[in-house]
Amino acid sequence: MATITAYTVPEVIDMARRAGLGEVADRLDYLHRLPLENGADPMDPDSARSLVDFLTRHHQDLPKPGITASADGHVHADLEFAGDSDVDIEFLPSGDVWFIYSDRDQDTGSYKIRETKMSTQDYMLKRIMPRANHAM
Repeated sequence: MATITAYTVPEVIDMARRAGLGEVADRLDYLHRLPLENGADPMDPDSARSLVDFLTRHHQDLPKPGITASADGHVHADLEFAGDSDVDIEFLPSGDVWFIYSDRDQDTGSYKIRETKMSTQDYMLKRIMPRANHAM
């Protein structure tokens, strides 16, 4: 897919700071500065921008994310909701996401994947927020 921006990662980090997402900016800066290991790709600025855009719009409604970067350069956010539900989101350079929603099964106590899918950010929110709000 075509890239959606022509930004650099430091510019995206600055956008996060200007949006009031200082902790997110600090984490992205830290991950961006880490040395690459074993042929890993550098952080994709479009993936980072997708995360920052998403959090700029929705951070008030979501728990504080754990942010990581994968070997392919994509940024991930892990959202842990009260009530033992969890969403891991991979922010793709296209602006779409790959997400995995899981929660603790009341009968067994183990985590169960409830949905895993590539989708738009809006679709993901529509799918996870009712479940997550129920578990909050």
